[in-house]
Amino acid sequence: MIPKKLEFQARLKLRDDEIAAISEAVSILNDDDALDVFKKAVPAGLVETSSQSGFLQTKSGAMKLKQAMGIIKQASEAHHDVHLQILLEKMSSKLRSKQGPDFGAVKTMIDEMVAVLTKEGEEDAKKKEWCVGELAKADKELAAKTEKAESIDASISELEDEVSGLVEDIKALETATAELDKSVASATETRKKEHAEYVETLQLTEAAVGLIGKAKNRLAKFYNPSTYKAPPKVEKTMEEKIVASYAFVQRHSAVHRNSKQMPAIPELPAYEKKNSGGVVALMDKIVSDLEKDKAGAEVDEKHAQAEYITLMAESQATRSQNSKGLVTKSAAKAELEAKLVTAKESKAVTAEEVMNAHTFLGDLHSSCDFVVENFDMRSTARETELESLKSAKAVLSGASF
Repeated sequence: MIPKKLEFQARLKLRDDEIAAISEAVSILNDDDALDVFKKAVPAGLVETSSQSGFLQTKSGAMKLKQAMGIIKQASEAHHDVHLQILLEKMSSKLRSKQGPDFGAVKTMIDEMVAVLTKEGEEDAKKKEWCVGELAKADKELAAKTEKAESIDASISELEDEVSGLVEDIKALETATAELDKSVASATETRKKEHAEYVETLQLTEAAVGLIGKAKNRLAKFYNPSTYKAPPKVEKTMEEKIVASYAFVQRHSAVHRNSKQMPAIPELPAYEKKNSGGVVALMDKIVSDLEKDKAGAEVDEKHAQAEYITLMAESQATRSQNSKGLVTKSAAKAELEAKLVTAKESKAVTAEEVMNAHTFLGDLHSSCDFVVENFDMRSTARETELESLKSAKAVLSGASF
Protein backbone atom coordinates (compact mmCIF):
# COMPACT_ATOMS: atom_id res chain seq x y z
CA MET A 1 0.00 0.00 0.00
CA ILE A 2 2.84 2.43 0.71
CA PRO A 3 4.19 2.45 -2.92
CA LYS A 4 0.71 3.56 -4.13
CA LYS A 5 0.82 6.42 -1.66
CA LEU A 6 4.26 7.48 -2.86
CA GLU A 7 3.12 7.18 -6.50
CA PHE A 8 0.07 9.34 -5.79
CA GLN A 9 2.16 11.98 -4.02
CA ALA A 10 4.66 11.98 -6.91
CA ARG A 11 1.84 12.52 -9.38
CA LEU A 12 0.46 15.41 -7.34
CA LYS A 13 3.89 17.03 -7.10
CA LEU A 14 4.52 16.60 -10.84
CA ARG A 15 1.16 18.14 -11.70
CA ASP A 16 1.67 21.06 -9.31
CA ASP A 17 5.15 21.67 -10.76
CA GLU A 18 3.71 21.63 -14.28
CA ILE A 19 0.94 24.07 -13.34
CA ALA A 20 3.43 26.37 -11.59
CA ALA A 21 5.71 26.33 -14.65
CA ILE A 22 2.82 27.14 -17.00
CA SER A 23 1.63 29.93 -14.68
CA GLU A 24 5.09 31.49 -14.53
CA ALA A 25 5.46 31.20 -18.33
CA VAL A 26 2.10 32.92 -18.89
CA SER A 27 3.06 35.67 -16.44
CA ILE A 28 6.33 36.21 -18.30
CA LEU A 29 4.52 36.46 -21.63
CA ASN A 30 1.86 38.82 -20.20
CA ASP A 31 4.37 41.19 -18.62
CA ASP A 32 4.11 44.85 -19.84
CA ASP A 33 7.65 44.82 -21.22
CA ALA A 34 6.88 41.63 -23.11
CA LEU A 35 3.72 43.18 -24.59
CA ASP A 36 5.72 46.19 -25.80
CA VAL A 37 8.15 43.83 -27.48
CA PHE A 38 5.33 41.91 -29.15
CA LYS A 39 3.65 45.17 -30.32
CA LYS A 40 6.83 46.31 -31.99
CA ALA A 41 7.53 42.92 -33.48
CA VAL A 42 4.02 42.36 -34.96
CA PRO A 43 3.30 44.18 -38.29
CA ALA A 44 1.15 47.26 -37.88
CA GLY A 45 -1.19 46.24 -40.66
CA LEU A 46 -2.42 43.34 -38.64
CA VAL A 47 -3.56 45.67 -35.90
CA GLU A 48 -5.76 47.91 -38.05
CA THR A 49 -9.36 46.92 -38.56
CA SER A 50 -10.79 46.81 -42.07
CA SER A 51 -14.18 48.25 -41.24
CA GLN A 52 -16.28 49.82 -38.52
CA SER A 53 -18.28 46.61 -38.06
CA GLY A 54 -15.15 44.59 -37.40
CA PHE A 55 -14.13 47.05 -34.71
CA LEU A 56 -17.52 46.87 -33.05
CA GLN A 57 -17.44 43.09 -33.12
CA THR A 58 -13.99 43.11 -31.55
CA LYS A 59 -15.14 45.51 -28.84
CA SER A 60 -18.23 43.38 -28.11
CA GLY A 61 -16.15 40.20 -27.91
CA ALA A 62 -13.77 41.85 -25.49
CA MET A 63 -16.68 42.81 -23.25
CA LYS A 64 -17.97 39.26 -23.27
CA LEU A 65 -14.52 37.95 -22.52
CA LYS A 66 -14.14 40.38 -19.63
CA GLN A 67 -17.56 39.34 -18.29
CA ALA A 68 -16.55 35.69 -18.51
CA MET A 69 -13.24 36.50 -16.83
CA GLY A 70 -15.13 38.32 -14.07
CA ILE A 71 -17.19 35.21 -13.36
CA ILE A 72 -14.07 33.02 -13.27
CA LYS A 73 -12.14 35.59 -11.21
CA GLN A 74 -14.92 35.66 -8.60
CA ALA A 75 -14.72 31.88 -8.26
CA SER A 76 -10.93 32.02 -8.15
CA GLU A 77 -10.89 34.60 -5.36
CA ALA A 78 -13.44 32.59 -3.39
CA HIS A 79 -11.51 29.31 -3.54
CA HIS A 80 -7.94 30.37 -4.43
CA ASP A 81 -7.66 27.67 -7.08
CA VAL A 82 -4.42 27.79 -9.06
CA HIS A 83 -6.17 26.21 -12.06
CA LEU A 84 -8.51 29.18 -12.38
CA GLN A 85 -5.65 31.62 -11.92
CA ILE A 86 -3.80 29.98 -14.81
CA LEU A 87 -6.97 30.12 -16.92
CA LEU A 88 -7.40 33.82 -16.12
CA GLU A 89 -3.83 34.46 -17.20
CA LYS A 90 -4.50 32.73 -20.50
CA MET A 91 -7.80 34.58 -21.00
CA SER A 92 -6.11 37.88 -20.16
CA SER A 93 -3.53 37.12 -22.81
CA LYS A 94 -6.27 36.53 -25.33
CA LEU A 95 -7.96 39.80 -24.27
CA ARG A 96 -4.75 41.76 -24.93
CA SER A 97 -4.22 40.08 -28.26
CA LYS A 98 -4.04 42.52 -31.26
CA GLN A 99 -6.16 40.20 -33.39
CA GLY A 100 -8.99 40.40 -30.85
CA PRO A 101 -10.33 37.70 -28.54
CA ASP A 102 -10.54 34.22 -30.00
CA PHE A 103 -13.65 32.75 -28.40
CA GLY A 104 -12.99 29.33 -29.82
CA ALA A 105 -9.58 29.14 -28.18
CA VAL A 106 -10.96 30.48 -24.90
CA LYS A 107 -13.81 27.97 -24.94
CA THR A 108 -11.28 25.24 -25.59
CA MET A 109 -9.26 26.42 -22.57
CA ILE A 110 -12.43 26.44 -20.47
CA ASP A 111 -13.31 22.92 -21.65
CA GLU A 112 -9.81 21.77 -20.83
CA MET A 113 -10.08 23.35 -17.38
CA VAL A 114 -13.47 21.64 -16.87
CA ALA A 115 -11.84 18.33 -17.81
CA VAL A 116 -8.97 18.96 -15.37
CA LEU A 117 -11.35 19.76 -12.51
CA THR A 118 -13.59 16.80 -13.36
CA LYS A 119 -10.60 14.47 -13.42
CA GLU A 120 -9.32 15.93 -10.18
CA GLY A 121 -12.73 15.32 -8.59
CA GLU A 122 -12.74 11.73 -9.76
CA GLU A 123 -9.23 11.22 -8.39
CA ASP A 124 -10.23 12.76 -5.05
CA ALA A 125 -13.28 10.47 -4.89
CA LYS A 126 -11.14 7.43 -5.64
CA LYS A 127 -8.53 8.53 -3.14
CA LYS A 128 -11.18 9.11 -0.46
CA GLU A 129 -12.77 5.70 -1.09
CA TRP A 130 -9.36 4.05 -0.97
CA CYS A 131 -8.38 5.97 2.18
CA VAL A 132 -11.63 5.18 4.02
CA GLY A 133 -11.26 1.49 3.21
CA GLU A 134 -7.58 1.31 4.06
CA LEU A 135 -8.00 3.31 7.29
CA ALA A 136 -10.81 1.02 8.43
CA LYS A 137 -8.74 -2.02 7.50
CA ALA A 138 -5.65 -0.63 9.26
CA ASP A 139 -7.67 0.26 12.38
CA LYS A 140 -9.12 -3.24 12.47
CA GLU A 141 -5.71 -4.83 11.99
CA LEU A 142 -4.16 -2.64 14.71
CA ALA A 143 -7.00 -3.53 17.10
CA ALA A 144 -6.50 -7.24 16.35
CA LYS A 145 -2.73 -6.99 16.89
CA THR A 146 -3.23 -5.03 20.10
CA GLU A 147 -5.77 -7.56 21.38
CA LYS A 148 -3.37 -10.37 20.52
CA ALA A 149 -0.54 -8.61 22.38
CA GLU A 150 -2.76 -8.10 25.43
CA SER A 151 -3.80 -11.76 25.31
CA ILE A 152 -0.15 -12.84 25.17
CA ASP A 153 0.69 -10.55 28.11
CA ALA A 154 -2.12 -12.11 30.14
CA SER A 155 -0.96 -15.59 29.16
CA ILE A 156 2.63 -14.76 30.18
CA SER A 157 1.44 -13.42 33.54
CA GLU A 158 -0.63 -16.55 34.13
CA LEU A 159 2.26 -18.84 33.15
CA GLU A 160 4.65 -16.97 35.44
CA ASP A 161 2.19 -17.33 38.33
CA GLU A 162 1.84 -21.06 37.67
CA VAL A 163 5.61 -21.53 37.45
CA SER A 164 6.07 -19.60 40.69
CA GLY A 165 3.43 -21.77 42.39
CA LEU A 166 5.15 -24.95 41.18
CA VAL A 167 8.51 -23.69 42.41
CA GLU A 168 7.02 -23.17 45.87
CA ASP A 169 5.36 -26.61 45.77
CA ILE A 170 8.62 -28.29 44.74
CA LYS A 171 10.51 -26.48 47.48
CA ALA A 172 7.88 -27.52 50.05
CA LEU A 173 8.05 -31.17 48.91
CA GLU A 174 11.85 -31.16 49.09
CA THR A 175 11.73 -29.66 52.59
CA ALA A 176 9.08 -32.18 53.69
CA THR A 177 11.12 -35.07 52.29
CA ALA A 178 14.27 -33.88 54.07
CA GLU A 179 12.36 -33.54 57.36
CA LEU A 180 10.84 -36.99 56.83
CA ASP A 181 14.26 -38.55 56.24
CA LYS A 182 15.53 -36.82 59.35
CA SER A 183 12.58 -38.14 61.40
CA VAL A 184 13.08 -41.66 60.03
CA ALA A 185 16.78 -41.60 60.91
CA SER A 186 15.98 -40.33 64.40
CA ALA A 187 13.26 -42.98 64.90
CA THR A 188 15.61 -45.72 63.68
CA GLU A 189 18.33 -44.62 66.08
CA THR A 190 15.82 -44.50 68.96
CA ARG A 191 14.52 -47.97 68.04
CA LYS A 192 18.06 -49.36 68.08
CA LYS A 193 18.71 -47.92 71.52
CA GLU A 194 15.37 -49.22 72.87
CA HIS A 195 16.05 -52.70 71.49
CA ALA A 196 19.54 -52.72 72.94
CA GLU A 197 18.14 -51.70 76.32
CA TYR A 198 15.49 -54.43 76.02
CA VAL A 199 18.10 -57.12 75.26
CA GLU A 200 20.25 -55.91 78.12
CA THR A 201 17.23 -55.96 80.48
CA LEU A 202 16.40 -59.54 79.49
CA GLN A 203 19.97 -60.62 80.03
CA LEU A 204 20.16 -58.95 83.44
CA THR A 205 16.77 -60.35 84.46
CA GLU A 206 17.74 -63.87 83.47
CA ALA A 207 21.07 -63.51 85.30
CA ALA A 208 19.32 -62.22 88.43
CA VAL A 209 16.77 -65.06 88.34
CA GLY A 210 19.59 -67.55 87.90
CA LEU A 211 21.51 -66.13 90.82
CA ILE A 212 18.42 -66.21 93.06
CA GLY A 213 17.81 -69.80 91.95
CA LYS A 214 21.35 -70.76 92.89
CA ALA A 215 20.93 -69.04 96.26
CA LYS A 216 17.65 -70.87 96.90
CA ASN A 217 19.22 -74.18 95.91
CA ARG A 218 22.10 -73.56 98.27
CA LEU A 219 19.69 -72.83 101.14
CA ALA A 220 17.74 -75.96 100.25
CA LYS A 221 20.94 -78.01 100.59
CA PHE A 222 21.12 -76.94 104.21
CA TYR A 223 17.48 -76.57 105.21
CA ASN A 224 15.78 -79.04 102.89
CA PRO A 225 18.32 -81.43 101.38
CA SER A 226 15.60 -83.43 99.66
CA THR A 227 14.92 -80.52 97.28
CA TYR A 228 18.56 -79.72 96.71
CA LYS A 229 19.83 -80.16 93.20
CA ALA A 230 23.52 -80.76 92.93
CA PRO A 231 25.24 -78.86 90.19
CA PRO A 232 26.55 -81.02 87.39
CA LYS A 233 30.06 -82.22 87.91
CA VAL A 234 32.64 -80.66 85.72
CA GLU A 235 35.83 -82.59 85.13
CA LYS A 236 38.78 -80.52 86.22
CA THR A 237 41.67 -80.11 83.94
CA MET A 238 45.11 -81.39 84.86
CA GLU A 239 46.30 -77.89 85.60
CA GLU A 240 43.38 -77.29 87.98
CA LYS A 241 44.06 -80.58 89.74
CA ILE A 242 47.72 -79.68 90.27
CA VAL A 243 46.78 -76.28 91.66
CA ALA A 244 44.21 -77.87 94.00
CA SER A 245 46.70 -80.52 95.27
CA TYR A 246 49.32 -77.90 95.88
CA ALA A 247 46.85 -75.80 97.84
CA PHE A 248 45.79 -78.86 99.89
CA VAL A 249 49.38 -79.67 100.74
CA GLN A 250 49.97 -76.11 101.84
CA ARG A 251 46.85 -76.08 103.98
CA HIS A 252 47.70 -79.49 105.50
CA SER A 253 51.26 -78.39 106.22
CA ALA A 254 50.06 -75.22 107.87
CA VAL A 255 47.55 -77.07 110.00
CA HIS A 256 50.20 -79.57 111.02
CA ARG A 257 52.62 -76.86 111.99
CA ASN A 258 50.08 -75.00 114.01
CA SER A 259 48.25 -77.95 115.53
CA LYS A 260 50.23 -77.93 118.70
CA GLN A 261 49.58 -74.29 119.30
CA MET A 262 45.75 -74.30 118.84
CA PRO A 263 43.74 -74.18 122.09
CA ALA A 264 41.14 -76.77 122.85
CA ILE A 265 37.62 -76.11 121.52
CA PRO A 266 35.19 -75.63 124.36
CA GLU A 267 31.95 -77.52 124.56
CA LEU A 268 29.08 -75.73 122.68
CA PRO A 269 25.35 -76.36 122.86
CA ALA A 270 23.77 -78.29 120.01
CA TYR A 271 22.92 -76.09 116.87
CA GLU A 272 19.37 -76.25 115.66
CA LYS A 273 18.35 -75.44 112.03
CA LYS A 274 16.08 -72.45 111.74
CA ASN A 275 13.18 -72.06 109.26
CA SER A 276 14.29 -70.36 106.00
CA GLY A 277 10.80 -69.81 104.65
CA GLY A 278 10.86 -66.03 104.96
CA VAL A 279 14.09 -65.65 102.97
CA VAL A 280 12.92 -68.07 100.29
CA ALA A 281 9.55 -66.32 100.04
CA LEU A 282 11.34 -62.98 99.61
CA MET A 283 13.50 -64.52 96.87
CA ASP A 284 10.37 -65.95 95.20
CA LYS A 285 8.75 -62.50 95.30
CA ILE A 286 11.83 -60.94 93.77
CA VAL A 287 11.83 -63.56 91.01
CA SER A 288 8.09 -62.96 90.42
CA ASP A 289 8.68 -59.22 90.15
CA LEU A 290 11.56 -59.82 87.76
CA GLU A 291 9.41 -62.10 85.61
CA LYS A 292 6.62 -59.49 85.52
CA ASP A 293 9.11 -56.82 84.51
CA LYS A 294 10.43 -59.14 81.83
CA ALA A 295 6.92 -59.79 80.49
CA GLY A 296 6.18 -56.07 80.52
CA ALA A 297 9.42 -55.37 78.70
CA GLU A 298 8.55 -57.96 76.05
CA VAL A 299 5.11 -56.39 75.53
CA ASP A 300 6.65 -52.92 75.28
CA GLU A 301 9.24 -54.25 72.84
CA LYS A 302 6.56 -55.79 70.65
CA HIS A 303 4.49 -52.59 70.66
CA ALA A 304 7.53 -50.41 69.98
CA GLN A 305 8.66 -52.69 67.13
CA ALA A 306 5.15 -52.73 65.66
CA GLU A 307 4.92 -48.94 65.87
CA TYR A 308 8.35 -48.63 64.28
CA ILE A 309 7.37 -50.93 61.41
CA THR A 310 4.15 -48.94 60.87
CA LEU A 311 6.09 -45.68 61.00
CA MET A 312 8.61 -46.95 58.46
CA ALA A 313 5.87 -48.15 56.13
CA GLU A 314 3.99 -44.84 56.38
CA SER A 315 7.21 -42.88 55.95
CA GLN A 316 8.16 -44.93 52.90
CA ALA A 317 4.72 -44.40 51.39
CA THR A 318 4.89 -40.67 52.11
CA ARG A 319 8.39 -40.42 50.68
CA SER A 320 7.35 -42.33 47.56
CA GLN A 321 4.37 -40.02 47.15
CA ASN A 322 6.61 -36.97 47.62
CA SER A 323 9.05 -38.34 45.03
CA LYS A 324 6.25 -38.86 42.52
CA GLY A 325 4.96 -35.37 43.29
CA LEU A 326 8.42 -33.92 42.70
CA VAL A 327 8.73 -35.71 39.36
CA THR A 328 5.25 -34.63 38.26
CA LYS A 329 5.63 -31.02 39.37
CA SER A 330 9.15 -30.74 37.92
CA ALA A 331 7.88 -32.03 34.57
CA ALA A 332 4.94 -29.60 34.69
CA LYS A 333 7.31 -26.77 35.59
CA ALA A 334 9.60 -27.62 32.66
CA GLU A 335 6.62 -27.71 30.30
CA LEU A 336 5.31 -24.36 31.55
CA GLU A 337 8.77 -22.80 31.27
CA ALA A 338 8.95 -23.97 27.64
CA LYS A 339 5.52 -22.42 27.00
CA LEU A 340 6.70 -19.25 28.73
CA VAL A 341 9.73 -19.00 26.43
CA THR A 342 7.47 -19.49 23.39
CA ALA A 343 5.00 -16.90 24.69
CA LYS A 344 7.77 -14.33 25.24
CA GLU A 345 9.09 -14.93 21.73
CA SER A 346 5.57 -14.51 20.39
CA LYS A 347 5.23 -11.32 22.46
CA ALA A 348 8.35 -9.86 20.83
CA VAL A 349 7.02 -10.70 17.34
CA THR A 350 3.57 -9.33 18.15
CA ALA A 351 5.04 -6.15 19.64
CA GLU A 352 6.89 -5.56 16.37
CA GLU A 353 3.69 -6.22 14.43
CA VAL A 354 1.81 -3.72 16.61
CA MET A 355 4.53 -1.12 16.06
CA ASN A 356 4.41 -1.72 12.28
CA ALA A 357 0.62 -1.44 12.34
CA HIS A 358 0.91 1.86 14.24
CA THR A 359 3.47 3.15 11.73
CA PHE A 360 1.37 2.10 8.75
CA LEU A 361 -1.75 3.68 10.23
CA GLY A 362 0.20 6.89 10.89
CA ASP A 363 1.40 6.95 7.28
CA LEU A 364 -2.16 6.44 6.08
CA HIS A 365 -3.41 9.30 8.24
CA SER A 366 -0.67 11.62 7.00
CA SER A 367 -1.62 10.77 3.42
CA CYS A 368 -5.38 10.54 3.78
CA ASP A 369 -6.54 12.85 6.56
CA PHE A 370 -6.46 15.98 4.39
CA VAL A 371 -8.33 14.28 1.55
CA VAL A 372 -10.96 12.71 3.80
CA GLU A 373 -11.48 15.71 6.09
CA ASN A 374 -11.60 18.26 3.27
CA PHE A 375 -13.30 16.15 0.63
CA ASP A 376 -16.74 17.75 1.02
CA MET A 377 -15.31 21.26 1.08
CA ARG A 378 -13.10 20.60 -1.96
CA SER A 379 -15.99 18.92 -3.76
CA THR A 380 -18.29 21.87 -3.10
CA ALA A 381 -15.61 24.34 -4.20
CA ARG A 382 -14.94 22.31 -7.32
CA GLU A 383 -18.65 22.25 -8.21
CA THR A 384 -18.76 26.01 -7.75
CA GLU A 385 -15.74 26.42 -10.02
CA LEU A 386 -17.26 24.13 -12.64
CA GLU A 387 -20.49 26.15 -12.55
CA SER A 388 -18.45 29.33 -12.94
CA LEU A 389 -16.60 27.86 -15.92
CA LYS A 390 -19.89 26.78 -17.51
CA SER A 391 -21.34 30.23 -16.90
CA ALA A 392 -18.28 31.86 -18.43
CA LYS A 393 -18.53 29.62 -21.48
CA ALA A 394 -22.23 30.43 -21.76
CA VAL A 395 -21.39 34.15 -21.73
CA LEU A 396 -18.94 33.62 -24.53
CA SER A 397 -21.65 31.75 -26.39
CA GLY A 398 -24.01 34.73 -26.12
CA ALA A 399 -25.84 34.23 -22.86
CA SER A 400 -26.40 37.19 -20.56
CA PHE A 401 -26.11 37.23 -16.75
